[in-house]
Amino acid sequence: MNVKKAAYQMRHLIIKNSPTILTGLAVGGLVTTTVLAVKATPKALDILERNKHFGRQIDDFTNLEIIFII
Repeated sequence: MNVKKAAYQMRHLIIKNSPTILTGLAVGGLVTTTVLAVKATPKALDILERNKHFGRQIDDFTNLEIIFII
């Protein structure tokens, strides 16, 4: 089998299975996002709790400040 024929078959295989490939990538992105959010939440809550002791409530922070604190 030459390289040109193998490349054509690979291209055909990718085009034929593109919905499955894209679905798999979407599920992987969803899982990654969930894992990262679960890891970051305790840290964010701890930082906001420490700032409560300085007289700042969570409602006093803007969304941008919360992002940069974390």
